Amino acid sequence: MDEPLIWRGQKIIVDNPFPPIPVRKFDWSAVTEDYDAELVDGEWRSSCPVGYGATRDEAVYDLIAQLEDTVT
Repeated sequence: MDEPLIWRGQKIIVDNPFPPIPVRKFDWSAVTEDYDAELVDGEWRSSCPVGYGATRDEAVYDLIAQLEDTVT
């Protein structure tokens, strides 16, 4: 099992949903442990960032880039 990923005190959760689409850049997703969403008009919506990538690392880097944008 991989070590937990921690960025600035926030645990990062990584998932491999492997959606049934021809584009592989959304195979992996990453969110922080405090990710939250709500169901609005039949759709899940969230203001929390989500990182995506063709690999686990790409998804984590995408998430961190978004988190860094919110810090400055």
